[in-house]
Amino acid sequence: MRKEKIAVDGKFSGYYREECDKIASFYDFGAKLFYFPFGGERKFRRMFVEFISPKSGERVLDVCCGTGTLSVLIAKKVGSRESIVGVDLSPEMIKVAKQKKKGFNIELVLATAELLPFKDGSFDKALCSLGLHEMTKTGRQNSLKETRRILKDNGKLHICDWNTPEDHFSCFIEKLFLKIYEGETAYNMVFKGNFLEEIRKSGFKIIKRKTCSINILQMILAKKDDT
Repeated sequence: MRKEKIAVDGKFSGYYREECDKIASFYDFGAKLFYFPFGGERKFRRMFVEFISPKSGERVLDVCCGTGTLSVLIAKKVGSRESIVGVDLSPEMIKVAKQKKKGFNIELVLATAELLPFKDGSFDKALCSLGLHEMTKTGRQNSLKETRRILKDNGKLHICDWNTPEDHFSCFIEKLFLKIYEGETAYNMVFKGNFLEEIRKSGFKIIKRKTCSINILQMILAKKDDT
């Protein structure tokens, strides 16, 4: 499949949030503070790794890997010799991730999720944790379609991102947080769009979904839908 066929209307969003470079050096500290009310970052990250359920022998792609925390946790889960690849568009995030990956077989690649530098069907599993909300709708569509392209026929995609809660309390907390700490793209994805439908329209079938952290976050398991 030619990559220009994947882009929405033949175009890439060109979106890049420069704040990612600026916050890279203290991103991990901020993550600890964010997850503290929900039982701590380590507990939450490990819960997502269990949701992904990586197996020995699988090739795993961490899309929007940031500082590489999940890549390292997966490497610890399956063993240091397994092949794990992390991709991020932020040079500073990649720099921090390189410091963490020592001792593990983790390849870090500076690239946009909208144009992944890998062959079709290269990976068994792909994951994206709190990365898609940073993109415009066009960027998300491109990234999801690119991720589908690099997955094997039975490949699976695991997503952790903001949920649209139904209860008023969680909805209020999330709206407040997104308005203060996140960009417009996150708010639009959660409260003005239909994220689950975006995933389906990108060629995936959602087979499992769970909410967590007072329903403001969700974990999604999807597989390539060839129907």
